[in-house]
Amino acid sequence: MQEPARRRISAKSLPLGLNLEEYRQKHRLTYRELARKFGFRGISQVRRYALGAEMLKDEQLERVLQETGGEVDLYALHKCRMEWLAAQAAPYVPGVARIETTESTCS
Repeated sequence: MQEPARRRISAKSLPLGLNLEEYRQKHRLTYRELARKFGFRGISQVRRYALGAEMLKDEQLERVLQETGGEVDLYALHKCRMEWLAAQAAPYVPGVARIETTESTCS
């Protein structure tokens, strides 16, 4: 008896939840409100998480996933972080200062 062909699963075929920035915009929250909702220390910290400049710590990640009921998911957060890192990897140009991206690169 022949086994059925296995279907390849790629990350592109998985349903994508929201990252923190998308969640914030969907629910019309300010960074201050988002920080309070998840118990983050301050606005700049939550903004860096939302834009992908930093990744959440384990306990923060668990809180976000539980509080949002899965609306925000780990894959979307990871994708946002990878896009932010890729945007920071611009080629080095001698004599030109690097400026950290402050806009969301998450799609």
